[in-house]
Amino acid sequence: MSTQSTLLDPSIFTFLESKIEEEALVRDNLTQIVQKLERSVASAQGLLSRVHSTPRAGYPELVKQVEKAVRRQVDDVKELNQVASAHPYY
Repeated sequence: MSTQSTLLDPSIFTFLESKIEEEALVRDNLTQIVQKLERSVASAQGLLSRVHSTPRAGYPELVKQVEKAVRRQVDDVKELNQVASAHPYY
């Protein structure tokens, strides 16, 4: 009988499995960052909606709170950019 030859190198499956696991980790990480960004956006929108019920004397404090919320959004977007740019698919 002839020796059995394989059409595919078995290491391909190991490689593919590791790539799938890596992709799942990246996707989960991106999902967490996006959820954090969504919470930051919701917080900032809530603060911005208070402008209509805030007396003018309270504007400086409200502006400080909004600036802090926007800075969190900027940080979240930077983090998202850092993670996503390392993976061309995203």
